[in-house]
Amino acid sequence: MSAREFTGMRHPLVDSVHTGWVRSESRAPVIYLSEGRADLFVQAATQNLAVVLVTDALSSLSEPYCQAMSDSGGAWVVRAADGTLRDGLSGARLEQISDAVGRTAVSATTDIADAFLRPKPAEHLELVISVSMRHKALATTRLGGPLELLSQRLRGEQPSSWGVHEPAGTAWDRDQLTAFARSRMPDDSRFIATGRRDSPMLATIAVCRTGQGLEETTRAFIGMGLPGADRARTAVETVTAAFSALAETGMPLIAVALARPGQVSQLRPPLLQLPPTPLAMLIGPPGVKALQLNPARLAGEFGAVIVGRPRIPALLFPLGTLDDSGWNQLDRLLGSFNQGRLKTALGSNRDALRGLDTRPGTRGGDRGQ
Repeated sequence: MSAREFTGMRHPLVDSVHTGWVRSESRAPVIYLSEGRADLFVQAATQNLAVVLVTDALSSLSEPYCQAMSDSGGAWVVRAADGTLRDGLSGARLEQISDAVGRTAVSATTDIADAFLRPKPAEHLELVISVSMRHKALATTRLGGPLELLSQRLRGEQPSSWGVHEPAGTAWDRDQLTAFARSRMPDDSRFIATGRRDSPMLATIAVCRTGQGLEETTRAFIGMGLPGADRARTAVETVTAAFSALAETGMPLIAVALARPGQVSQLRPPLLQLPPTPLAMLIGPPGVKALQLNPARLAGEFGAVIVGRPRIPALLFPLGTLDDSGWNQLDRLLGSFNQGRLKTALGSNRDALRGLDTRPGTRGGDRGQ
């Protein structure tokens, strides 16, 4: 009996079924999280199968597809013109396609394919921001606020469209987005939001029920223009002001902002990404309480700033600048916390850190795990 017959897995985007994974081949220049590919992830998950996408070296992934792939334990295998295989995210050399399933971080640079180590030249400065927000499960709760605030503060306008897969073609409307999520409860909901074509912004929003209400996790990729342009030069100040506003208008759990050289297309090519630098981190009132943080000590040692409401303050930590990497500061800060409390406090919100560290050797996302 074949693996396909054993699992009963049939999908128009599946080329072969194997024990624990399915292969999906594509030669499209861009792999989006289309309705069909979103459905493939859902169908594969019901049978505990990982989706392994196989492309040539000319294909790129959209960020929503890349996130869905990582969240589901999938993989991306790039088949070069000479027939050699590599992991599309880490560049790790592969002997066979199945080697990509469950692969961890690359242990040595000699394990990375040479063709991967040729990053594309940067076209603009991109901010990568992850925010987890808690809401009360009330009829008056409206979702989409964190993204709308970030978009207005950093781009001067609200998002232009939203949807549940790509392309996101519905005009931005927080009430419609909220109603859709409410209709799916208690199931989780995931959305995609975009900006105007001439003002690059791409975001994903995940909403789930918890014992404390609702958690809304936003991952936003926002173009800030060429390095040296006004918006790029003031990125650090604008981000910290936006994080302060988040603490004043809602109940943030954690927020992290990084800056990286990026592409205007906001696509993920099968090449090494130029490394980001952390700019700021916000720990909301629930985290301040759970971690038993001492604001005075953290202000003196890490430059923490108390923001939000006086009765339930949050802590805003400056980490780095566009010229001075903030990784050492972030590592020191996280290392100063009680690790058991940190793990408990983050809980499902470890996703706020996962995928942000794309330095070589991290496979684009092991931080916070």
